[in-house]
Amino acid sequence: KAARTGRDLIADEEERRLAAASRLTVEGLIGAYVKRRVTGRLRTAKEIESRLNRALAPILARHASDIRRRDIRELLDATADQGIEREAEKRRQTVSAMFRWALSQDLVDADPTAGLKAYDPGTPRDRVLAVEEIRALWKWLDSGDLPPAPADILKLELLTGARCGEISGLCTEEINREEWTWTLPAARSKNKQPRVTPLIGMARRIIAARLNGVKAGPLFRADVGTVLTSARVEHFLLTRCDKLPIEKFNTHDLRRTVATMMAEMGLSLDLVAAVIG
Repeated sequence: KAARTGRDLIADEEERRLAAASRLTVEGLIGAYVKRRVTGRLRTAKEIESRLNRALAPILARHASDIRRRDIRELLDATADQGIEREAEKRRQTVSAMFRWALSQDLVDADPTAGLKAYDPGTPRDRVLAVEEIRALWKWLDSGDLPPAPADILKLELLTGARCGEISGLCTEEINREEWTWTLPAARSKNKQPRVTPLIGMARRIIAARLNGVKAGPLFRADVGTVLTSARVEHFLLTRCDKLPIEKFNTHDLRRTVATMMAEMGLSLDLVAAVIG
């Protein structure tokens, strides 16, 4: 019937697709990407969504199909100019992944991140803090330069060797106050296996102080009430890189430091893995 009336259905469909794409804002694209591609597939879904919103904040209201490579480059250059090239590279990779997906779904006509040069190829992941660095860092964490919640999270990472995300997502229900143990549920564990960590000394005191103010749910929240994530803790460090008392580090370096020191004490690698997962 369409042919008899002279209508080109393929052309009509293409026109509708282009019209829909032109109405999709960058904010809407982020929402679609997170919902359809990230949530339920990646454990870092919240971190990815947060990084996308931070990276593209100035252009969230613009149409996704109107974004050009120079728009993305200017945003990433602004981040790199702050001296945090590694964060600029993480943003480039995350934004690129989203636009590649959008192109495959016919939501945009071109990938505006194609051809962007990497900002920081990354450094080998072998940073281990020395004892003097740990002492200086701990003193800085006590100084109040960092908000209490992320400061406690970093301290607990040094004390337990647990991952930053495991600690930041810690809930009161995971703490046994009679035996003073922390049971990380399988759902939050990277290897999908529960892990029991004894809480002793300073670690116990930090957790106990947190429990006094929280009856149920997450122990670590931002000032606005949202649950802290490892990405948010990293962001706290990035924005204070010029105030750090030691050479720049990331949260995983603290976990590596614990594992290295345990191994240097003569503990077997199997035991180290069992303790810190």
